[in-house]
Amino acid sequence: MKKLVNLLGIITLIVIIGCIMLGCSSPEVSSCAHNWDWILTQTPKANEEGVETYTCLHCGQTGTTRPVSASANVISSVDSIPAVTYTGYAITPAINARNGTTLLILNIDYIVGFTDNINAGTATVAVTGIGNYQGSNRNAIFTINKAAGAIVNTPTLASKTNNSITINAVAAPGNGQTVEYARSTSSTVPNTGWYADLTFNGLTGGTAYYIFARSASNYNYNAGTAFNTVITTYYQQNLTITFTQIINAAPLIVNQTISRTGTNKTIILTVSNPTQYSNIEWHVTGTNVSGSGNSFTLDSSNPAYDRIGEHFLTVEVWKDGKPYNKTIIFTVTP
Repeated sequence: MKKLVNLLGIITLIVIIGCIMLGCSSPEVSSCAHNWDWILTQTPKANEEGVETYTCLHCGQTGTTRPVSASANVISSVDSIPAVTYTGYAITPAINARNGTTLLILNIDYIVGFTDNINAGTATVAVTGIGNYQGSNRNAIFTINKAAGAIVNTPTLASKTNNSITINAVAAPGNGQTVEYARSTSSTVPNTGWYADLTFNGLTGGTAYYIFARSASNYNYNAGTAFNTVITTYYQQNLTITFTQIINAAPLIVNQTISRTGTNKTIILTVSNPTQYSNIEWHVTGTNVSGSGNSFTLDSSNPAYDRIGEHFLTVEVWKDGKPYNKTIIFTVTP
């Protein structure tokens, strides 16, 4: 019995081989007949139909085709990607893709590619389906924020006048940022007025200015923290002092004159024929500046009387035991 079963199996195999070689319904193999079935000949993809072909399992002859519904395996969404900060290198955050609520697996269900993911701005992620998700693609974006600006040194004074301040250049940081400067009469960091210039003009004499320095904002960095130094302009420099004698407001001093010599910054006043007086004194009104002798020097850089405007100087002499005085008005002009 066992031998009979084996023999039948061999005969069946021979018939099948004959059908394949000669074709179904061949007169040489009268027992052959088509054995039709639907064979998947084009795999369906996400959002793309597949194809089944009516095929003989014996001889491979094909017949009609019919569509196969597109796969339900689609990448329906990509999780929101948090903003990141510029580092100077390509940034590749974790990307989570989903089919509905199902979290897909990277490199099995999808792969990712990044563009514009180095500099600050908007980076793009291409999410491409593979495997069962081939043909399903999504794009996503994320933000690369600017990094904090570099720290720079406090500015230092190079020179100043009564209406300008020049500072030394502060070394630029090594990250590509430049250095910018601003000035204010307040310690509050100004919002505007930042420049690369090292000289500030049009200032007021005798005024304290806060001079700021910071790293300047650029494409990848925010402006850095501002550091300041306080510099006070000279009250006045290279001033011109003029004099007007007021003779009717004081007793007349006989045989006494006042001469003016020197530059416009330093002026020497001299009493003529001083030997006739027993004592000579000089006083700048409203200050503790005084002197004695036959001459007195006014210096426009003296902060006691360098304010722009009128000032008064009184010279007092003693003769025959009696005091005599004369008041002189002098004007400080820029």
